[in-house]
Amino acid sequence: MDDVASLGGITVEMLREVFYEWQIFEQGGTWWATRGGLQVWVGPRSLLLRVITATDLIALAERLCLQEWLDGLDDDALTAIYRGDMPARG
Repeated sequence: MDDVASLGGITVEMLREVFYEWQIFEQGGTWWATRGGLQVWVGPRSLLLRVITATDLIALAERLCLQEWLDGLDDDALTAIYRGDMPARG
């Protein structure tokens, strides 16, 4: 696929504009989103991913939205999710 690939009205250009801190590309039939920083492998901060993959742009968009939500949480909320609890909405 190329940069004008579209699936369900979502284009790679749209994703790149919205999630500008991520490098988004297609390789071998898989869509990738990568960003800098160190990946933490254990504990609550392991939920803050540096690489996300998906088979299509819609799935990638969903995963990027979820990651953006996780990125915005404070340490207490992130810990609660890591433990399997949902944080209270505030």
